[in-house]
Amino acid sequence: DYGASQLRSELLDLYIPSMCSFFMSALSGPAHVAQMFRRPMLIVNLIPMSTMQLPSPGFLFVPKVLRDTHSRPLSLREIIATGAFEARHSTDYARLDLRVEQNSPEDIVDACDEMRRRLAGTWVDTPEDEARHDEFLRILPEFTRAGGSYGRISAQFLRAHPWFLD
Repeated sequence: DYGASQLRSELLDLYIPSMCSFFMSALSGPAHVAQMFRRPMLIVNLIPMSTMQLPSPGFLFVPKVLRDTHSRPLSLREIIATGAFEARHSTDYARLDLRVEQNSPEDIVDACDEMRRRLAGTWVDTPEDEARHDEFLRILPEFTRAGGSYGRISAQFLRAHPWFLD
């Protein structure tokens, strides 16, 4: 874990994101360094959803799960309808009576495998994966789709969480 390493340095903070085959992180400062060097990125625990970088090729992400007061996960449509799509602070989610859930270790491992395979050219989207991705794009607010080429929400995440597009 580089973040907790005693070997951390300012030089390594720049070198590692500039040389990696892909950079996995939450959307934070080091991720922006990787982006500056045009490294492929896997963003896990993405929140708020409005910060996804769809116009960036080589960008794969897994959103955090939002749950209502009954612990029911919210679909993307519900996230947009409640205003949580653009919520920026924990107080915003509390005001909406929503609980924010970290990605599971399984979701993160699956997304890493997907990213590795996509970059190696061995990942094959099924017709169902393509249909789910197209549905994901159709649901999004118009302002998030500007730009043309798109990064992707993890196909593995959508397979494991079919309720997300309900």
